[in-house]
Amino acid sequence: IEGKANPGQKTILIEDLISTGKSSIAAAKKLQEAELKVSKVLSIFTYGFQQAEAVFKGAGLVPESLTSFEVLAQ
Repeated sequence: IEGKANPGQKTILIEDLISTGKSSIAAAKKLQEAELKVSKVLSIFTYGFQQAEAVFKGAGLVPESLTSFEVLAQ
């Protein structure tokens, strides 16, 4: 956690890359343990793996990415 954060504050988790989603969910849990509300998970790039979609859905989070492997491969 960088900077000052107050309990109950909305936060955005920013990642460079989402592959399986496990590290993003672990980071989100740390933020929640600090009593912060994770409103979004943003990333620069995602591979678009179905496993990651399931992990995020199970955690009640919806990731948003600037670009994906599908776009890169075009």
